Amino acid sequence: MLKTTLKNNAVFVVIAGICLAAGICQKSSAEPGVENQPVSPVRQLMLSSLVPASSSVFAVANEAPKDAAEWNVVERNAFALADHGKQLLKMLPPNAEAWIKHSTHLIDSSTEAADAAKAKDADKVSDAGNAIYESCEGCHKLYLILPAHK
Repeated sequence: MLKTTLKNNAVFVVIAGICLAAGICQKSSAEPGVENQPVSPVRQLMLSSLVPASSSVFAVANEAPKDAAEWNVVERNAFALADHGKQLLKMLPPNAEAWIKHSTHLIDSSTEAADAAKAKDADKVSDAGNAIYESCEGCHKLYLILPAHK
């Protein structure tokens, strides 16, 4: 039986939406240089890549892929999340220790999800999806800047 959780893609999308609206961590605090400059700000990375890729992984908790093609999509999206975690490591905010920890955990848990998808193991993809969610949530708790209420 597939594990279901309240921490599904709907919750992540809401959190990511808040992040997008707030526009957190727009610039890197790393030393100047082409190799350290992010291609896009975190907000754009979330909107264009992280949310769609994570939604594919999170969806497995509710319904396993039906065929090899669907499993391949989940695997590719999980690997994409790992790559995005590497991009996040180039977008260091002040007090970056926790950022590095959460980004590294995103890379590791996304790689686990990709390996589980390759093995067509929905329970392990779901477990890795929960770990991905925890990485995102942990980072958002520390770095998400919500707009002031008027």
